[in-house]
Amino acid sequence: MDTFFDILVFQHPVGQAIVLAVLPILSVLVAWQPLRKIYRHWQLQRLIRRLGQDQIRQSRIISGEDEVYVEHLVLQPDGLTLLMLRPYRGNIFAAEKIDMWTQVLGHHSYKFPNPLYELERDTQLLRAMLHGVQVKGMVVFGQGSHFPKGKPAQIYDFRMLRAEADKTGKKPVPEKLLSAWATMKNQASPSRHLQHAILYQKGDKRRLTMGVILLLIAFAHAAWQLGWYKYVG
Repeated sequence: MDTFFDILVFQHPVGQAIVLAVLPILSVLVAWQPLRKIYRHWQLQRLIRRLGQDQIRQSRIISGEDEVYVEHLVLQPDGLTLLMLRPYRGNIFAAEKIDMWTQVLGHHSYKFPNPLYELERDTQLLRAMLHGVQVKGMVVFGQGSHFPKGKPAQIYDFRMLRAEADKTGKKPVPEKLLSAWATMKNQASPSRHLQHAILYQKGDKRRLTMGVILLLIAFAHAAWQLGWYKYVG
């Protein structure tokens, strides 16, 4: 008769089944929060690709003495759209003329600079580089963000950005705009200064690492069991 110790050291089918079932589930539970952020970030990147015909991303654009760092500059039928990503979640308290905005998560609050100031400066520089080309700007907050006191017009959430992408569709881009876009792409160079932030919270990277370790242990145990059965057979 098998003892509890036999089950504990995984030499009994029940023990093997428990390990193979529990470890993957536990790995997902441990890593759920960071995994959800990574998935939402992937969804946002995919949506931005739908927003226009082409894009310049994570680049530095230089024209004369002017220099602009862009996270996403999107070519649309009526002009260019500069996107700044702020994937903050929770309640966001913001106003157009307030220097510092506030993010509230549970009982904690965090301050961050008003991104509209930077957005306005960069869109003005791009307009100066592209004489006569319309350049508009958006600050995009990710899923899970809420603005209980309202938000400025240039602030977009995931739902609004998706509506913008659906509206843009595959409309043709005028030849003059295509020519200006080609010039802009030639002036752009990749920049390591810009990296898309998923904005891990404290402990997220540790949870993600633990989840991966647990999943690897589950795979290793499954491989060991298959090898053990083969050896016994």
